[in-house]
Parts: sequence; C-alpha cells; structure tokens
Amino acid sequence: MLSSSSSRSQNVYINTSKQFKLVSDPYLLLSFEDPGSWSASTGTLYKSTDVFQGISSLGIKNFQTTTLTSKPLNTLRAIGDLVSFGVKLNQSQSGSIKLLVSIPSLSLFDKQIGTTELEKLHVGAFEKIVFDIPDDVKTALNNEYNDLVFKFEISSTKPIDEVLLDDISFEASVISTSDKVEIEIRSADDFVYLTVNDVQKKMWSDFGNSSTGKIDISSMFWRGANSVKIYATNSGGAAKFWVALWVNGEQVLLRDCVTESCGVYVDEGIYYQTSLVLNTPGRPVARLLELDGAEKSNIYIDDHFSGKQIPTSFFIPQVNMTLGIGEYTDAPLNYKSRYVEEKILAGASNVKFDASKAPALGVQNVNKVAVVSIRKTIVSDTPRQGILRDSELALFNKNMQMVSDIWVEPLSYGLTKWQVDVIPTIENVALEMPTLGSGFDGSEFLTKAKLDYIKSQYQIIVFHYPGYDINGVRLDNGGGAGAWAMNGYFYVSDLWSFADDRPNSVILHEILHIYEQYQVLRNFTPTGTIGLHGAECHGYPEANLQGETDWVGWYREFIRGTVKENENIKQGIEITKPVENPEIYVGVFETFRRGLGFLH
Repeated sequence: MLSSSSSRSQNVYINTSKQFKLVSDPYLLLSFEDPGSWSASTGTLYKSTDVFQGISSLGIKNFQTTTLTSKPLNTLRAIGDLVSFGVKLNQSQSGSIKLLVSIPSLSLFDKQIGTTELEKLHVGAFEKIVFDIPDDVKTALNNEYNDLVFKFEISSTKPIDEVLLDDISFEASVISTSDKVEIEIRSADDFVYLTVNDVQKKMWSDFGNSSTGKIDISSMFWRGANSVKIYATNSGGAAKFWVALWVNGEQVLLRDCVTESCGVYVDEGIYYQTSLVLNTPGRPVARLLELDGAEKSNIYIDDHFSGKQIPTSFFIPQVNMTLGIGEYTDAPLNYKSRYVEEKILAGASNVKFDASKAPALGVQNVNKVAVVSIRKTIVSDTPRQGILRDSELALFNKNMQMVSDIWVEPLSYGLTKWQVDVIPTIENVALEMPTLGSGFDGSEFLTKAKLDYIKSQYQIIVFHYPGYDINGVRLDNGGGAGAWAMNGYFYVSDLWSFADDRPNSVILHEILHIYEQYQVLRNFTPTGTIGLHGAECHGYPEANLQGETDWVGWYREFIRGTVKENENIKQGIEITKPVENPEIYVGVFETFRRGLGFLH
C-alpha cells in the first residue's frame, strides 16, 4: 500500500516465469498493416492498398519460391478451431501456399497448419483460405510464450509477378456475433494497470475501485488480434494483486501474486507485467485515426497520455472516446500551450483530425486557494516569538499568483489555474509548535481562528507563518526552511526566500503533493515510482539544457502525465535520462484535466 516517501517498501515477491513483454504488435502483424513485421527469403515486399480488410495488405513480387516469416508474437488466447487468411493472385499459377507455425520455446518447429493449391484460387480477387488448427498446435498455443512465429511458403512452377496476403484470423467453428471480454480485479495493491492495443487504458486500486466483480471491457477490443498488457505497480509497503480475463465466459488468464507464495524480491514501481494477444473475431473492425497539427503535440486518449505525438496515425476500436491534443512551446518562464479536445463517436468510419484547426479548450478548472498568513509564532524551545513582516507577506502573496500564471496554467496546457484569495492576516491567534517546523494541525488552527468555513470553499489552504523574530533572527539554530503539504493543506514559513520577479518552485512542489494525493486517493491512478520525489530515478535533473532549473522540467512532465516508466525505474537508483522504452506514463494530468476536489 501507499507509504510516506521516507518509508522503504517491504519485500514483494513475483513469479518471473509468468512475465512477458510484448515483442510485436499483433494487430499490425496479423492484419498485414505493417510490412516491417514480415521478411521474405526472396522477392520484394511492399505495402498495398488493395485489401481484403483494413487499410493495407502485404504484397510480394518478383519471385518463384519464397518463405515469408513473421516477427515473434506473445501468448495467443481465444484462438478457436480455425485459422484463415486472404490471398490474391493477379494471374493463374500452379503451385502451393502453406501456412506453418513455430514456437521454439515449446519445441514446436515449422509445424504445417495447412496447404492449398494455387491453381484452385480465383484470379483478380481476394479469396479466403481456411484451415483447421491441428490439435497439437492448439495445445501449444494455449501455453505461455513470446516466440510464436508464422511462415508462409509459396512456390510456383513459373515466376510470380505479385501475390497479396491479408488478415490472418482465428475463429471458432461458429463465430460469435459479438465477443464479450471481461476482467475481474479482486486485489490491486497498489495498482493494476491494463492497456489494450496501446490505445485505451484502465486502472484499478485497493484505494477504492478493486474487488468489483466481472467488468465488461469488450468495447476496448476490435476484430482479430488485440495486444493486452497488464502491470501491477507498488508505491510502498507490501503488495499483491489478483486479475483474471474471460472471453465469452472462458477464462483465458489468471494471475495473482502475494508475498507468501511468489518468488523474487523487487522494490517499488512496476513489480509485475505480462502481455498476451486476445483474439476477438466477433468484435467490430478497427478504424484508422489520422492526426495532424503542431509537430510533437502530445496525444491523449480519455485523459491518459498515449505515448504518441503529432503527426501520426494509428488504429482505434469502434467506441466513443475523448481525444486530447496538448500543444506546447517550453521556454522557461515564458511557456505557451493550449489543449484541443475532440469527441470521437462510435462507428466504422476512419477519422481524420487536424488539431491546428480546432479551438483551444481553455481553462476548465479554477482551483480556489486561500492564503492564511499568521502574524505570530510561539515555539516552546525559545522565549522569542516569530513575527511575520508585511514585506514578506506581499512577496509571498505575489509568488502564489506568479506560480499559477507562469507555471500551473501553461504547464497544464491552459486547463487549470488558481484563484488565489488572501485571507486577512491572523493577528489574534498565535501559531504554537514545540520546535520551528515541527508541524501543526491546520484544521485545529482554523478552528481556533474561527475560519472553519473556508475548508468547504477552498481546495487548497496555505498556512504562511514566521520563522524569524522581530529583529530578523531565526527562531531555531539554522537548518532547513520547512515546507510540507497534505490533505489539501500547504504549510510554509518565511524562512524561504521569495523574489519579486520570479516564482519560487517550493510552492509548485508542495502543492503538487496535493494534486498527487488526490490523483491516487480519488482518481485511483498511479503517479509513478516514489511519485513527485521520483525525478532522479526517472532521469530528470534539477537543471536541464532548456534552461529550466529547480526541477521545473520534471514538474512539467509530471503535470502533463508524460513521465516515462518501466520495470527498471526503482527508488534509490538514479539514471541520467528518461528511459527510451517506457511501459506506462505517469503523473497527475487526469487531476489537472478533470479538476481537484477536496481532501480536508
């Protein structure tokens, strides 16, 4: 479960034999949308727009005998009894086409699934070839692997100008008209993270939405092969998870891991992952989404960063979804950005969208911030009193507004800003604490100051208190300045220096802890290994080449939910740059997009 940043996580054990990374995109490979997923022993491969289904088929020309070999695939589930593919000849031929399969890790090598004679095929149109899947192949396919390879052996008695292949599909003897895919999460400590086809994402957490029974997730899937990735992540303390998948009532995956029964020690972050390919021939076909606009704009699907940037195109299922485009120019202290949103409705049509021609969404969330300045501090270990000077009050209040204007609003693509209200300085109630910076109960102080009513009006309440006496001497013997935030409260002393012309990042840092806490406890969404304190282990320096200092480059990515994370990101292990092969993206974007609620 979630622990404080000062706590070390307890031992967590996993069964590494069940962990597989996705080695190839199954849809692009099996639907022949990506020629790079295949290689040929002879002849020339190319991408054709003459299709049996989808957007592209795979063409091979100028050969007489060739072997086409696919890249490897992960575990394939819900395969049924039949396999089919489309083939098109542009002239009559005499010869054969064979489909073979290999899974070297299971000692299955070039097992022939079926063969058909070329002279029996029609010329000038795609023809669907269907083979029964041999029992021993079905048995092998129902195991765990990440080295499944398909081969086509094509041979002819004379040279072949061109052959087109398209759409390898796995089907039951009786095809379902609408495959039903369900997931059940009985435990998610701290989070279970599901992605389908790298397009849609869902999260579950023991903080609030696990143990929910079977959930219908069919709308996330399209016809044919779907890549499914499941991650379990931990943010401190003991961890465990239980997840199962069903297709048409048949359980195709069961994974659980508790500290008592699994095998290898890991720390915080991603402690389990697996990938598989789910076959759903009864779902609607995929459609193509083509995006244009400002180069390198970030693409969001349903408030989660997709890992993709404009310009690009990719396939999506036939389901309603919210597309978000975050445009930005990241010049320190002069950030420019905007956010465009488009509702994509369910339907079979392909979608084109140019974000540069759409209006900006504008500010969606005005988070109300109350600044409660306390004139006097009484500390038990010194007879002197702290006195908050008017000059410090003015600088701090100005800094609060600068943080909103210069950082919060542009770093969130203009979606969130603060309404900073300054409560009249508390003159008649002193802040009492054992030692300076030792902490105090904000709710209790508000009651003493007769300010309880502001708790229901402001999501963020800032307590600004003095650490210097009337002569400008610290009440303690030096050390840290002291600032912390939780439960909607931010505590900060005037020991911090606040300039007149630029904001202080301590304000941004501490208040981001409030957004982080809300994201975890209310939105049930992970914020990454050690959360806001994870800059170094994610490869972000205090100052970067763009001129951003005081960790602002890290805060920028954290706010936008674009922080890259994989299983190698661990607490206490610093890296020099962000990973190039992320599995998930983390941060607090969902809260900046949809709004910050109340924690106090």
